[in-house]
Amino acid sequence: MEVDDSCAALERLRSLVADLLDKHLLGSAVFFADKLVSLSDGAAEDVFLLAQAHVCSGAHTRALALLRAECLTSASPRFLHLTAACLVATAQFDEALALLGEEGTEMHVSSCVCALSSSPPHSRLSTQLGRGRR
Repeated sequence: MEVDDSCAALERLRSLVADLLDKHLLGSAVFFADKLVSLSDGAAEDVFLLAQAHVCSGAHTRALALLRAECLTSASPRFLHLTAACLVATAQFDEALALLGEEGTEMHVSSCVCALSSSPPHSRLSTQLGRGRR
């Protein structure tokens, strides 16, 4: 019974972090994701959520350090892409290319650059709202 309660609490916490990320409450998302990683003993899924929260808040170096510390930089394609995006954001282009390998690196790096250079949704919305008032 206690194990079920613990699993349910972790699932509620994961749901909370995802909801906070969706609502762009990044400081809170980082806080609760950090607690989630601690409570789940560093489960890969939870480390990914924390790294994603760091990236969303602009802390690419912190996300990269977390992924490296947990040895998850290339655990799956999503970890690989997140790590490469962090490397590109911190101008570590050679490492990003080495991580992605020779095949298709132009596509991967350009997608990372595009993802990082696109404006956040809230700034696009304010631009659209500003145009509507003219």
